[in-house]
Amino acid sequence: MGVPPVHLLLKTHGRDAQCHQTFDRSRFMNKGFVFAIAVLIFSASSFAESKSGSTGLIATYADGQHRVVTVAATPNFVLKDSDSIHPQLGAAFTAEWSGFLKIEKRAPYTLTFDGAPNAKVLLDGQELSTKPIDLDLGDHPIQITITRKPGAVRGQLLWSSDFFAIEPIPPAVLLHRDLPPQATLQSRVEAGQLLVEQLNCTACHRTTSTTLIPRPAPDLSTVGTRLHASWVAPWLTAPRTFRADTAMPKVPLNADEVRDVAAYLSTLKNANNKIKEPQPSISHFETGRQLVDTVGCTACHGGAKGHSLEGVGSKWLPGQLAEYLLNPKSVDHSGRMPSMLLAKEEAQAIAEFLVQSKKPEFEAKPASGDIKHGGQLFQSQGCVNCHAMESLPTKSLAFTGQPATSFEKLTGTDKGCLSAHPGGRAMDYGLSVTQRELIAAYMDSVRAHPMVTAAPVYEFQHRAQAFGCINCHELNASMPSDSTERVPQLTNVGGRLRREWIGEVLTQKRRVRPWLRRRMPEFDAASIGDMPAFAVAASGAGEVEPLPVPTRDEIAAGQKLLGNGAGGFGCITCHGFAGAKPNVIDDTRGPDITTVANRLRPDHFRRWVLDPKRVSPSTPMPSFFEGMPVVEAHAKVEGIFRYVAMGENMPPPMGWVDKNNYQVAVHDEPVILRAFLPGAEGGHNLPRGIAVGLPGLINYCFDADTCTLKYAWTGGFLDMQPSWSGRGGNMVKVLGKRFYTNSIYPLRIGDSEEPATREFMGYSIVEGKPQFVYRIGEVEVREVITTPEKQLGLVRTFELDSGDKPVTLSVVDEPGVTYSAMGGELEPAQVTTAKGTVAGRILKSAGGKLKLSITLTVKELK
Repeated sequence: MGVPPVHLLLKTHGRDAQCHQTFDRSRFMNKGFVFAIAVLIFSASSFAESKSGSTGLIATYADGQHRVVTVAATPNFVLKDSDSIHPQLGAAFTAEWSGFLKIEKRAPYTLTFDGAPNAKVLLDGQELSTKPIDLDLGDHPIQITITRKPGAVRGQLLWSSDFFAIEPIPPAVLLHRDLPPQATLQSRVEAGQLLVEQLNCTACHRTTSTTLIPRPAPDLSTVGTRLHASWVAPWLTAPRTFRADTAMPKVPLNADEVRDVAAYLSTLKNANNKIKEPQPSISHFETGRQLVDTVGCTACHGGAKGHSLEGVGSKWLPGQLAEYLLNPKSVDHSGRMPSMLLAKEEAQAIAEFLVQSKKPEFEAKPASGDIKHGGQLFQSQGCVNCHAMESLPTKSLAFTGQPATSFEKLTGTDKGCLSAHPGGRAMDYGLSVTQRELIAAYMDSVRAHPMVTAAPVYEFQHRAQAFGCINCHELNASMPSDSTERVPQLTNVGGRLRREWIGEVLTQKRRVRPWLRRRMPEFDAASIGDMPAFAVAASGAGEVEPLPVPTRDEIAAGQKLLGNGAGGFGCITCHGFAGAKPNVIDDTRGPDITTVANRLRPDHFRRWVLDPKRVSPSTPMPSFFEGMPVVEAHAKVEGIFRYVAMGENMPPPMGWVDKNNYQVAVHDEPVILRAFLPGAEGGHNLPRGIAVGLPGLINYCFDADTCTLKYAWTGGFLDMQPSWSGRGGNMVKVLGKRFYTNSIYPLRIGDSEEPATREFMGYSIVEGKPQFVYRIGEVEVREVITTPEKQLGLVRTFELDSGDKPVTLSVVDEPGVTYSAMGGELEPAQVTTAKGTVAGRILKSAGGKLKLSITLTVKELK
């Protein structure tokens, strides 16, 4: 038996809101959820029921002072020194998870609780060992217990079998049957927490809790500019007749006072407002209607669970609404309304569509009022406790009324705002009996045991709910109401994606699926907290292994494996490369291959490529290794991984064709291109650069101005788009990863401490190798730069006839550098110039015909 569904816990105002006739009531009417809580209570009620039980394990946490019983999707966690498993418990705690492991295929399984050496895991009453266990179909009792020891700690429940590689045990197979009464109570406490946050109770009733995410009301600094004046007084009089699920209470004001406050608010204008209200447009209306349906507005605002947008046209001016949609944080400082990354034209179209919905009772001509008295009431009634006034040209307003009782001292369900009929200065939120009881349950709980300890696992679930993430994304057993478009799931997201990437997606507009119609919003970093760290904590994942540095042979093998030729899996058929998209429909299109290293954890990448349908059954990604011997399959997956680990420095897979013909690839012959090249790190750019691509993925830059090698890189060669497209002539892009930067010019001819003038004379191909010819003073030098056999590095060979002049060869004195001479002997010599000692090792040779060689090899890329 599961926890009561959330709609039984969170009834709106004691009744289900009725559907009224609107411009599109199927999308924008709210039928019963409070304050856009279109989600389930994670601690217990989000766990779906199955024939054998409900998903999730019964979790019991205790620290000697307090005991919490709840339902956890998994027993996984990552905690820093001072973190706890729950915000009402200290960092020193005991934890027990119990329930059933559902086995759907008879086979031997190996289970481990990784990362927690003192954990005890019982399956079918027997303690686990490192050996596989034969498990029959059905539900097997499982129990995990740990005692938290000082310091950072983590735990992750893993399993493997002969038909799948080691992986985190998915939440769908962890079940419970009988729910303890304490877990039901805990779900009520957490439902109460959501209500307290949504109602912003602690704006007046200060709290010691550090985990609450209060929701401040909209900024009213320029409310007189953006809203219809006729809307304000009816809204203050009866806010719930405009929006049944509003967090705005009915303020204890009489009709005259409402009129005065409305008159005051109408004076709060933006003196710099330059927004022109648009003329109505049928085309804009239709475009806006389509955008509302596609970009994701209906996830939070549509259907029975959405935050109703009915009557928006009676409230907002369309031009101002469009500006708000472009920058919601300017008005909604809570961050609950994210940016949908709309273009200006899109925001205007959506605004013009939404304002077609009106409520006549909110459009009567406003009566005049006493503006000064209204301003006094606005402060004395505590309005500025919830509403920011930060953009006023004068000093921000402050609350001048009597301070409210601190939150931890509040008691009962029949006092103040929690009364069935609030009186005096109390605000009337129209709460149902159930809602008042939920808030009271939270108050009672935190009065005895405040939520003051950092608890990242709890925070991840809580914030995913509070910010509406699960309105679009699947998370454990919680499913979005609209599944018309396949969007990435959040289940184990911290175990799949790199922490840095999660942060960039949430707050820095990083996207790999721009073709999705439903848009991933951009959130305010300060509002959502450290969600990337919370996601990792909820996954239980360990440290991310460093990316490997592939050899030339491994890169070539990866090019073949991902390519379209013989022995390749044709990955570039569906996946883009370096920003160019494949020629497939969006429903089967995969992310750009060059983003893999920045996005995915290596352990997840291997699991995904090996068996994508196991990780995500709905994915269009095929399984390539079914029936292949395990050792061979794992070797190929590792080969693919070492290649994609190059990220943006990857050379194209075999068969890839850049449709714009801007990327230059190197095959069996050297490629030489004169171009405007970027300089070495910290140096000047090179307008007379010469780029050389050698077979074997080694490339280098030679500067014709100074007649010297500047740097070398491995991987892809050049992207010539800046030079070849448009007006051209711009600096081209080096595609690979640099492994060498030259710090000195190695040759000096003669005894002079000052270097002789160098003059470039040209280049040619000699026996299949690029040769550069230049003069040092009067001496002609022919330099050939090639690669050492089967190694990452360079071999520089100089041929010259210096006559009777001595030749000095300077080389960097570091591991991997060797040197040789033909036609003369090199002897070590300390040479000091007027500008200081020449860097590196100094070697002198007698003049005459010489062939000098410097070999540089690199073991790994930096």
